[in-house]
Formats: sequence, structure tokens, C-alpha cells
Amino acid sequence: LTILVIAVVFGACSYSPPMPAPTPTDTPAPADATTALPAPRPTPTPAPTDTPALAPTYIPPPAPTYIPPLAPTYIPPAPAPTYIPAPGPRDVDKDILVALYQATDGSNWLFNDNWLSEAPIEDWSGVATDAMGRVTGLRLSGKRLSGEIPVELSRLTNLRTLRLANNLLRGEIPAELGRLTNLEALDLSFNELSGEIPAELARLTNLITLALAGNRLSGCVPDVWRELESNDIGQLGLPFCTA
Repeated sequence: LTILVIAVVFGACSYSPPMPAPTPTDTPAPADATTALPAPRPTPTPAPTDTPALAPTYIPPPAPTYIPPLAPTYIPPAPAPTYIPAPGPRDVDKDILVALYQATDGSNWLFNDNWLSEAPIEDWSGVATDAMGRVTGLRLSGKRLSGEIPVELSRLTNLRTLRLANNLLRGEIPAELGRLTNLEALDLSFNELSGEIPAELARLTNLITLALAGNRLSGCVPDVWRELESNDIGQLGLPFCTA
């Protein structure tokens, strides 16, 4: 009995049920060239999904950048033009006297009182002026002037008397003195002047007194001087000029 039970148990444990037979699969036969293929089935389009629209994102505008206004650049006004008055005739005459002083060693003159000072030029030794302060006379004889006669004297257009006798003046008589058409008295005697008498001096038609002796002059004497009231032409030993 024991053996039978064991055999039954053993048989129950080792029993395997039979495998079912495979079901034949309906495999279509290969189609030949004449067999039409079935049309492919259309792929169904999935229904659209209702995706909720995204809410717009708020992007705040940039805050304006504050640019402070430029402070105005201060440009100072142009300085007012300096008023320099034009030199008047009186000032011009003074400048001419300064040129004479410097050209003839004025610091070594005899009696050069007030020259180059701030005193009015009518107070300068040997200078005479009219009511307008224009120079009308230079009486500088015997004051030890030396050097050459400056041509600037020709700009003393109101000059009527020019006396430079008994000095140490040398060189030629400036032809520019012929511009002194108001001149009435010309005395250049007893200096060290040389050269010819300038023909331009014939323009001095208002001359009354002329003195040129005591120099080393050459050439001829302007013919217009024949009738001068006072002159020393005879002492020059020179002929009158002919046209």
C-alpha cells in the first residue's frame, strides 16, 4: 500500500499534460505578378487636441534712461576793442621832433631844455608852434647838433622857419626839404654839409631868407632864388642853374 501511494504521488508530480497542436496560420500565398495588391488603408488622422492658448507674457517696457541736459558752456563775450585814437597832427609833429633829437645826438646838445619830456612841445627849447600846437619854427642854431639832417623834417608841413646854423651837421641837404612849401627862412650855414644843392629846393617859392654859406656845397643854385630879399648866395661861389 505504501508503495502504491508513492507511485501515485510520483506519477502526479511527473505528469505533464500534452502540448496542444499548433493552429495553422492563415499565411497568404505569395502573390504573383498578376495579382493586384490591396490598396493601403489610410492612416487615420488623430483628432486635434484642444490645447489651451498660452496667456501672453507681459514684458514691461524699459524705463526711460534719464539723460540730464548739458549745462550751457559759458563763453565770455569778446573783449571790447581798445580804443586807440589816431595820432593827430600835433602828435605827428612831436614824433618828428623826437626823430630830429635822436638823429642829431640831442643828449649832447647845448640848451636842450624839456626835449623828450612831457612838457608841451612849445616849451621845448628852440621850438615855436601856432595856436593849434603845430610846429612853425625850429631855432636850433649854435646848439651843437651833429649828424645828418633827418628827412623826417620834411613832414613838418606848417614849418615857416628852419634855422640850424653853426652846428656840426654833415652829409647832403635832404631833397625832401623841398616839401616844406610854407618855409620862409632857411639857414643851414656854417656846418659841414656837402654835395649839390637839391633841385627840389626850387619848390620853396615862399622863401624870404636863405643862408647856406660855410659848407662844402657844389653844383648850382636854383634860379628862382635870384630875387630873394636876404641871402648869402654870393658867398657860395656857385652859378645859378639854367634850364
